[in-house]
Amino acid sequence: MINVIIPTLGRPHRLISTLQGLKENSKGLVEVIIIADEKDRETIEAVCNYGSTGVTIPLELRVLKGHPTPIEKWNHGARNAKDVEWIMLAADDIVFTHKWDIISVATPNYGFLALRDSPTSEKHFEPHYMATRDWLRTNNGGVLACPHYKHWCPDVEIADRARALGHYVVSEAIIPHNHVIFETASNDATYEKGKAHYAEDLALLHKRQIQGYLNDFESYL
Repeated sequence: MINVIIPTLGRPHRLISTLQGLKENSKGLVEVIIIADEKDRETIEAVCNYGSTGVTIPLELRVLKGHPTPIEKWNHGARNAKDVEWIMLAADDIVFTHKWDIISVATPNYGFLALRDSPTSEKHFEPHYMATRDWLRTNNGGVLACPHYKHWCPDVEIADRARALGHYVVSEAIIPHNHVIFETASNDATYEKGKAHYAEDLALLHKRQIQGYLNDFESYL
């Protein structure tokens, strides 16, 4: 079973499209946790309405106070995920394709899988990943996303960790990412919020690389 963790902010239409893709293209191996801000009433209402339409996959909405970062939301979701084997760092702007879950878990792996967003992707790291609980506990300090970052770079750090162990395996499934950087999505408040933290997070990444990526944080799992 895969628990798909989706932080979201002010994108109800994109989020519902992502959930619909999960519903149509997953084959019984998936649970979903959505984490929204308390004041994001439009998103909360959209998820509640969607949940009342006969959703065929287990779906949980968790609402947090204040303005938590995506990293805080991912880790909150992981902490509250049921005791499933796999946990996925997902987003509200990705497209789940046919049998992505079956294809992924059938890909030979060491407990970590990167998720490509195009068939020709040859990046150093992929923007999303899934890992087993045991792998995260043993190799990522018991977190889904390293909590020191504000918005960017936890995917880079976990990719580096997996590569250092020889565990960086890419899923044979393709999961497109609708992102402003790839010119596949329009700009919005979420992207603007991310831009504000880019330089700070990149500097932190470089510092942590030099330090050898210490697990200097509380475990969530």
